[in-house]
Amino acid sequence: MKKLTILCVDDEITVLHSLREELENYFGDRYSIEIAENAKEALQIISEAPRFEQEIAVVIADQLMPGMKGDQLLAKIYTESPAIKSILLTGQASVEDIGNAVNRARLFRYISKPWDPSDLILTVEEALKFYQLDAELDSRIQMLAELNEASSTLSEEIELNELFKKLLIRAKKYTATNRCILFARFSPDNSTVAFEVNDNQELIITHEINKQEFPLIFAQKVFQEKKTIVLNTHVPGEDPYLDRWAVKSVYANIIEKKRLEVVLYIEQRSKPWYFNLIYCDFLQVLLKQASISLNNALLYADLEKKVLERTYEIERQKQEITDGINYARLIQVSLLPQPQELSKFFPHSFLIYKPKDIVSGDFYWFAEEGDYFFIAAADCTGHGVPGAFMSVLGYSQLNEIVHLEKKLEPNIILDTLDERVLEHLHSEEKESKVSDGMDIALCRLPKTFAHKLHFSGANRPLIILRKGEIFQISADRMPIGYYNPVLSNTNMTVKNFHCQEVTIEKGDRIYMFSDGITDQFGEQGQKKLSKKRFLHFLSETALDSIENQGRALEAFLKEWQGREEQTDDILVLGFEI
Repeated sequence: MKKLTILCVDDEITVLHSLREELENYFGDRYSIEIAENAKEALQIISEAPRFEQEIAVVIADQLMPGMKGDQLLAKIYTESPAIKSILLTGQASVEDIGNAVNRARLFRYISKPWDPSDLILTVEEALKFYQLDAELDSRIQMLAELNEASSTLSEEIELNELFKKLLIRAKKYTATNRCILFARFSPDNSTVAFEVNDNQELIITHEINKQEFPLIFAQKVFQEKKTIVLNTHVPGEDPYLDRWAVKSVYANIIEKKRLEVVLYIEQRSKPWYFNLIYCDFLQVLLKQASISLNNALLYADLEKKVLERTYEIERQKQEITDGINYARLIQVSLLPQPQELSKFFPHSFLIYKPKDIVSGDFYWFAEEGDYFFIAAADCTGHGVPGAFMSVLGYSQLNEIVHLEKKLEPNIILDTLDERVLEHLHSEEKESKVSDGMDIALCRLPKTFAHKLHFSGANRPLIILRKGEIFQISADRMPIGYYNPVLSNTNMTVKNFHCQEVTIEKGDRIYMFSDGITDQFGEQGQKKLSKKRFLHFLSETALDSIENQGRALEAFLKEWQGREEQTDDILVLGFEI
């Protein structure tokens, strides 16, 4: 596993030694500390880091250096390695220099010389934390994308050898390991066949396997114990087979069928502790899909079997697919804040969150930054898996914009979010008619609870209930992401969201919601619940506590829907000042 590294760049060697000493005294051997006396040397260290099993996470740079200034260096680093967090540590940077570093390098923090050691350590520690959070989120998003592609590919395959080949290719591609083998044991004679894929992605089938070979010995153990085994480190001398094969990390899992058992074996020879939680999650979900596809292949080979038996297998497949999507829901929910966190900001509040298809295209977001609380409710294009992907993107970008870039004006946050969504959705396709994106309502309130809030919205309004009377604060009539100005009934060709200052009073109730609740069809007469009925309900229940109002709203929605299918994801968020 690559060691995270902090790189310090300054043309004064005494400053570099002082920085290194302070960082090493605090962090110990948890992180590597590298130093460079100029930009050229720094760029060389970054380029050679992978060769030395290093991963540059943070760069601390002076501004005035020979050859290339600090802001220019950080901008170049960001262009080539945007994940690296940058800190400008200097006493001679102009406002223009700092502005360049912020705009061109997404500067994490500026610290003036002479620096406060505790401030420096706190800044570096925060930068490392955000770097690791970003890396984990990127891995989760990549995992979801890989699983979506792999599930689609495997589900189409019903020929056994081709299924094994595709499974091996995707397992090896995602984990980037040294060796990936699939052992298949056929009943009733327990004959074992090994399948591998070479560098040309050709399937190699071995019927006569060396019984002294470590992978087979390990696979036999999995066949016997019938459970996942992860060996993440090995001490020399503990096992002669491990010593002989120089294996550092091993993952093996089993798929059990009536006439066939399959063990997927993956090894890493150079890196101990390689199979982390993300890799194991990916492989487990991948094998669930492979299990479904293996069922299909076996059914295809046994078309003469009874219809009732085949129907039973198909129903079981559906349950396994549901289990896979439920696991995806766990991943999505783990990214969202817990509902009870809303009560930290607003003790009197409620949250209704009802995905249509297990995973949701709606998401909520709470944050605390500087002197403000932030709260948002968003409705992404679509629902189910596509909407969930968009919600993960929106949630992660809001965190980055507010916590890392310190953009605290609601309209600026939405402008930046719009740019990022378009970047991720290939915004060069300007003529595309695809309307991917999201609608969102975003509020900012001062921690002092001064009698005002600031609101920006993209197609989603803000509702205020004051002494039984409803007030609506309208949003800009355009979404985050792609939109068509003609269909949106606006002449705007460039989006600039507005920020509205709203006077609030003690006892005011604030509501944000997706259109899932107002578009829900009722059992009686096939009519939508409608925004009018929704606001009337809020007004009618104004004398209830807001917590009871939330529970009553859920009951009202359930009664309205009856046996009718849920139309869309539903999100309603309410809090009292």
